Amino acid sequence: MLEINGNQYLLTKDRTILGRGSGCDIVIDDPGISRHHLGIDITPDGVIARDLGSTNGTYVEGHQVPAATLVDGNTITIGRTRILYWASSQDQE
Repeated sequence: MLEINGNQYLLTKDRTILGRGSGCDIVIDDPGISRHHLGIDITPDGVIARDLGSTNGTYVEGHQVPAATLVDGNTITIGRTRILYWASSQDQE
């Protein structure tokens, strides 16, 4: 689950795209964010945040990264927007 500006978004697809563009799965109104800024991939090896060639970069826990495997409670920063990642404790069988 992602928490952005007080809103919560469940990650239900294998890939979720975040950015300013209207075609993104999660649209964030922030001038420092690229149209297609960040991809969140759910893989057998974990949940991976990937920068999609953005202008200003993607930061996980304050470090600029091209990609990072997320752990519960990680903070992702794109533009001026902080995103909190929470591993879902529900629906796990």
